[in-house]
Amino acid sequence: LYDLAYGVFYANAGGGAFNAGTPQQASEEPKPEPEEPTEGGSDTPVDDLPDDYIRVEYLESTPNGGQYINTGYAVKHNTCIVADFNPLKKAANWEVFFGAIRKDEPTDGLLLRYSEFDYINGWFYTSNAGNWGEASIQGYANKRITATLQAKSLTVDDGVTRKSADIATKVGADYYNGPIYIFGCNNAASGDKPWRPHAMRLYSFQIYEGDELKLDFVPCIRTKDKVAGLYDLAKGEFYANAGQGQ
Repeated sequence: LYDLAYGVFYANAGGGAFNAGTPQQASEEPKPEPEEPTEGGSDTPVDDLPDDYIRVEYLESTPNGGQYINTGYAVKHNTCIVADFNPLKKAANWEVFFGAIRKDEPTDGLLLRYSEFDYINGWFYTSNAGNWGEASIQGYANKRITATLQAKSLTVDDGVTRKSADIATKVGADYYNGPIYIFGCNNAASGDKPWRPHAMRLYSFQIYEGDELKLDFVPCIRTKDKVAGLYDLAKGEFYANAGQGQ
């Protein structure tokens, strides 16, 4: 089958072979311009990447694979993160989707994590060790969700249920100036490797400061060397895996 909307050919994915009818003469009518796709096959045609990059539906990390993306961005008091992702398994313990912390205390960093009890938990420089934002939707594993984390609030939406929670963010917090990691956490106490990573598929990742979009990551492949990574549409830069594995 040939998809006229996006110009992609789909071959038989099974055994044997299809029989085909009589070839038809191509239509003289022009093809409509494709709309911006939301998802599709492994390659998603779009016009927002340079010619030497191919956008794909998601970027996937492996359990304990050591992959991570260093965003180069340090959190500010008005930072807001919107992540569209799919946790691929139930967490064995607290495992992190993204974040940057000075040490393992909710008063000293920002992160979004997943518990072995199957709920999402967010930190944003909270006022004390016992306060954090928590939005609980059971059965996260292998479910696509969108999380929005910012000072004072966390929202998690799985397309059916939307939960929000308040975060007691510390006033006048001394924000850690280390960069946010994706597919794990930047923990200053654990060195360069991602701390407590959780395997996931990432569909998009945006960082705002107030209403200003600072980073706008989409998954892609760099065609010259077939390297997968994230492309920042805001600044036109490619971010490859900063860790181990592929």
